[in-house]
Amino acid sequence: MQLNPSISSSISSERPVQVEAITYMDRDLFKAAADGDVELFNKYQGGLHCLVDGSQNTVLHIHSRTGGRKVVKNVKTFLCFQKRVFKTEFNINFVEQLVDKCPSLLLQPNANREIPLHIAARHGHSDIVKLLIERANVGQHEDPERGLEASRTRQMVRMRDKEENTAFHEAARYGHLDVLRLLVKEVDPDFALSANTSGETPLYLAAKGGYHDLVAEILNNCKSTVYGGPNGKTALHAAVRAGDESK
Repeated sequence: MQLNPSISSSISSERPVQVEAITYMDRDLFKAAADGDVELFNKYQGGLHCLVDGSQNTVLHIHSRTGGRKVVKNVKTFLCFQKRVFKTEFNINFVEQLVDKCPSLLLQPNANREIPLHIAARHGHSDIVKLLIERANVGQHEDPERGLEASRTRQMVRMRDKEENTAFHEAARYGHLDVLRLLVKEVDPDFALSANTSGETPLYLAAKGGYHDLVAEILNNCKSTVYGGPNGKTALHAAVRAGDESK
């Protein structure tokens, strides 16, 4: 029996596709990711882009959420009294080494299509947001001929999760002014801060939360500002309602 030449040709040209296996973090690796302990990851032999938790969060996602190791410090108060305060100790070298070892982590999404910038912006970790932007800029400067559209920084700032939220939405929703200021510096004039799937724009979310300083930051620095909100409401409606609720 002879095969049809076209079928025979297609069969011979097919090659097996190699799919990299996902490795799920154990408890020690997860804790090291949260604390910013680089020692275990220096010894890790696999690809960091394949090392995830159950929600497809990478090491960089996890550290962007926690912000670093939690430490206890004694703070002097009135007279000789002291109180114990839990603070986050951010390890800048940890993030730098992660990105140097695996640059693709900057744009790698989790199961909700969130990149580390989404996570850091949501939790108000401005130090991490600043570093993520700086590391993304490194690739841009090394290859200037790629042009602005190929800028890894602008791509990162524009990326949306499953609900169409950008890092701007996350910073505006939770009132993180320092984070928003960092993001605004990286946005290009033609990029509109448009709505997510719920019809909420960053401006609307800032107004809804009563974050007047964030509203001013967006209006003063973003040329392509979208004022709309869900169900026909606007940022002005949200601002008025937020003002009423604060009384």
